[in-house]
Amino acid sequence: MVIKKCVNDIWNDYDKDNSGVLEKDEAKKFVQATLLEIGDNGEFDDAAFEECFNEFDVNGNETLEKSEMVTFIKKVAGL
Repeated sequence: MVIKKCVNDIWNDYDKDNSGVLEKDEAKKFVQATLLEIGDNGEFDDAAFEECFNEFDVNGNETLEKSEMVTFIKKVAGL
């Protein structure tokens, strides 16, 4: 599955402490890098990031699990 590989690649790049989840700072680095890749300046509003993070942090534990990232990628891709 393409999405599963994408999520595993994100974890390889951004889960620096190998905890198996992305903490907010790791997720923020992922968002910044993604914005830069699509031609944005990599800057974003912290409040907007918090709102987005909280939307996908379904269990509210202040981290993103791989399953939550799959949901995020599907939404961004329009699936």
